[in-house]
Amino acid sequence: MAAIRMSAVLQVTLLVLAAVLHQGSALRCWECSSNSSPECGDPITDSEHHQRFHTKDCDATLSQHPYSYEKSVCRKTVQRSNGKKVVIRACAIPYPDERDITDGVCSTVPTASHITIESCHVCTTDLCNGAHSALGQVTAIKSLLFFGIPSVLFAYRWSY
Repeated sequence: MAAIRMSAVLQVTLLVLAAVLHQGSALRCWECSSNSSPECGDPITDSEHHQRFHTKDCDATLSQHPYSYEKSVCRKTVQRSNGKKVVIRACAIPYPDERDITDGVCSTVPTASHITIESCHVCTTDLCNGAHSALGQVTAIKSLLFFGIPSVLFAYRWSY
């Protein structure tokens, strides 16, 4: 009886962990601009509040674009607009010469005369257009610690 209970708890734990890990399959990017949200500047303010309101599921957002046949990327652009530094982080559809880039410099894009691009970077992992690219992994590890280990310990305690 105790072995059956232990097995059931372990199965539920593995299902929860699998659901959390599967959640990371869609590309998530920071979506903000430092001229409207100072927390978006360099370095980005990485708080739970900022993550909740300034990250986007790119695949869901860009799949509504009628000409979107490409896999989305995260883009971070640092530019000077009328002499003021502005950091823009967003989901994007890669330009034709960016299709094979997984982590690197953007292609050159024409801009208005009052805007100068200082740097541009595209990448294809969760929240890679911010200061920390391992946040998706941290979420999975936290879930394992808070759900998995206590469940196994609980099952072990009740198996004797």
